[in-house]
Amino acid sequence: MRHLLILFILTLCFSNASYANSGSINVESSISDSLIVDHEAYLRDLDSLKAWVEALHPLPYARISEDDFNIALNLAKEEVLKLDNEKDFIYIVSELLGKIRDSHTGISIGVLFKKTLEQNWKANAFLPKVINIEDELYVIQDGSGLLSSGYKITTLNGVASQDVFKSALALSPWEGNSWLSNFRAAERLTILTTLYNSEDSSELFINGEKYSLMERGNNKSKQFTGLHWEIEDNIARLSIWTFGSDSDRKYSKALKKGFKELNKSSRKGESQCLVIDLRGNTGGYLDRMLEIFEYLPCEEDVILNSYIFRKSPETGEEVSQFYKGIYKKIVEKWSDAYQGFRQMRKVAELEVGKVDTLFFDKREIKKVEKWKGQTILLIDGLSASASVSFASFFKDLELGPILGEPCMGPKSGTFGDPVTRVLPGSRISIDISTSRMVLYDDYSIGNRSIQPSRWVQRNVDDLVNKIDPLDNAIQDCISFPEVGKEALLSSRESKIMWTELDKMFSTERLWGGEVRASVWSKILISDKCISEQKNRMKGAELIALRAAQAEIKDCKASRDIAIKVILPSSLREVFEEISSPNRPAVLHFGLHNRADCNVCKPN
Repeated sequence: MRHLLILFILTLCFSNASYANSGSINVESSISDSLIVDHEAYLRDLDSLKAWVEALHPLPYARISEDDFNIALNLAKEEVLKLDNEKDFIYIVSELLGKIRDSHTGISIGVLFKKTLEQNWKANAFLPKVINIEDELYVIQDGSGLLSSGYKITTLNGVASQDVFKSALALSPWEGNSWLSNFRAAERLTILTTLYNSEDSSELFINGEKYSLMERGNNKSKQFTGLHWEIEDNIARLSIWTFGSDSDRKYSKALKKGFKELNKSSRKGESQCLVIDLRGNTGGYLDRMLEIFEYLPCEEDVILNSYIFRKSPETGEEVSQFYKGIYKKIVEKWSDAYQGFRQMRKVAELEVGKVDTLFFDKREIKKVEKWKGQTILLIDGLSASASVSFASFFKDLELGPILGEPCMGPKSGTFGDPVTRVLPGSRISIDISTSRMVLYDDYSIGNRSIQPSRWVQRNVDDLVNKIDPLDNAIQDCISFPEVGKEALLSSRESKIMWTELDKMFSTERLWGGEVRASVWSKILISDKCISEQKNRMKGAELIALRAAQAEIKDCKASRDIAIKVILPSSLREVFEEISSPNRPAVLHFGLHNRADCNVCKPN
């Protein structure tokens, strides 16, 4: 029963497999090699797309108004009339669906590249993974061993690598304003986009040299559990690649066994810190995500608020296959007593096209030994869906620092349960969300991705030397646990400055350790000074007010000078450029939240 409940209620697709094989559709999507474009058919496709979005998505206009979407639709139709190559239509469709800003709604990536993968190397072939650093592509990992980490890629099948990357970017998903996640997803799609756009998709040339592909062996351990424990010295690591592994039982068993060993190690005085690594985890089953909190030092139960869903014909057809006979009678009999049966019945009996909300009861929490040590969470731009929900609860409960990059979604969570349909004219497969998991009582829909406590990103030297920069950041958390705790700062200006320093130096390895801790101490001192003077300003007369303002100015100047003295020369130059830049034509200067700045933020 639990599996059926998960299937229709708790599954948030966009799993790890979605980049290679969606595994959820029995339709064959193909794009003709012909350059002849049936403009009328494509215009009808765009009308179908809009109708499907409105018929399937529970909140299609949550992040864009219907009027603005219609404007985008009309612009897309104008672009269709200019088409002379039908392969370009897929980018028009992708851009239009991207306006919804829902990572589960867009081009069906798995179906799009499925034919390319099957034609050539099978879905389990090694493909080099790339990363974009300062508008250059580099190899980050190559399972075949042919390319070294840090190898710079300038051309892919004779096309400039950045041009291919831009094509991949146009196909990549969004969630709210998660531009960095859109960027990271494009990195994963770059090689596949190269093959899709090539006349001969059976060969891959990198920098003019033919890349020989090797088929990888099957690694059952990852497929079964989706997680891996590593307990060494004073740090334990729990890496979770996916919440969508094959077996609930094996996942739970591996999780329980790992925490048992961790607590045993802690009692011996060995393990002091647990690192939960969700980098690259694109989601899966929410109950597996929630299960982790049973072992963490939460003072209250972690429960979901509700599940908003629209019943689609596809869901109705799938439900009808099992909701019948004796099983239907059992569900009806026990639906008042058990939440799972109650929710299943509600899904089955809802009219197709209607929207409903399922509310969750408190979960039955296992009596297990809680982890009492320090906990650190690692996320990146590819931490999506259920991983976003985990990061949201982790941050809300203040369980520890979050290191890395903003994930693919806001604190309010993401949409999910996509249905796949094929546009009749172009034969392009698209995914459309049919649900939204509500995490909190306010039902808000955020746009800004969950921000890490400390930004840490790779640079080229890290790739070449095969260094994970987060290792040093983890050590900083252990050695300097109070550094970076925003609650210790009173003024907004101090909080923004600290956040921006971490962003500015996210790729700099000299930023960390004693340097970062010393800068933090100077900001704390200036923050106290600023707060004291602001308190003096309340109700003060003009002379006292001006004196307090002058003191605040002196506090900031002293702070900036002290920081420059602490920083190594290479970092000092960057700090000076940002703290005292030349004023541009628009009012845009000084340290500020660049992620929310329309001038700074990348397009």
